[in-house]
Parts: sequence; C-alpha cells; structure tokens
Amino acid sequence: MANLNKIKQMNDTQIQEWLRKVGRENVEKLGMAMLGECDEVQDLIYKNMSQRAGEMLRKDINKYKMKGMNEKYISSCAAEMEKLF
Repeated sequence: MANLNKIKQMNDTQIQEWLRKVGRENVEKLGMAMLGECDEVQDLIYKNMSQRAGEMLRKDINKYKMKGMNEKYISSCAAEMEKLF
C-alpha cells in the first residue's frame, strides 16, 4: 500500500518543493492520501503549507472522514502523491 512516510526523511525545503509539485490541482488527492497517514506525517505537511492552505485542507479532510471514503481510493491517491517525490 502506498503511503507518504518518505516525508519523515525529508527536510522542510524538500517538503515544500514536493508540495509545489502536488500543486493546487491535486489538493483533493493530497487530502485523500493524508486520511491514511499518521499524525506525524500530517503535521509535517501542514507545517510546510501556508496557514490558510492548511486550514482549507483540514476542513476538506474532515469532510472526507465524515463521508467514510473507500480505502482503495485513498491508497490510489497516496500512490499518485508518492510518484511526485
């Protein structure tokens, strides 16, 4: 199963470069991918985003949690985000 654990090995500059690759067009997929991640990975991502973007992403993730998203879809989103490393 794909995951974003590689972020734990990256410094802030590398995470920010990765987030630029993710871009606005993939924010929904990033949010989906983050559903399956531990708090440490999520915190590293939020730390390297603007406060506003982080707040918007948190709201989206909370919506996804309430919908009970499919694990296969979450995994496929994580795989797409992982390709951008």
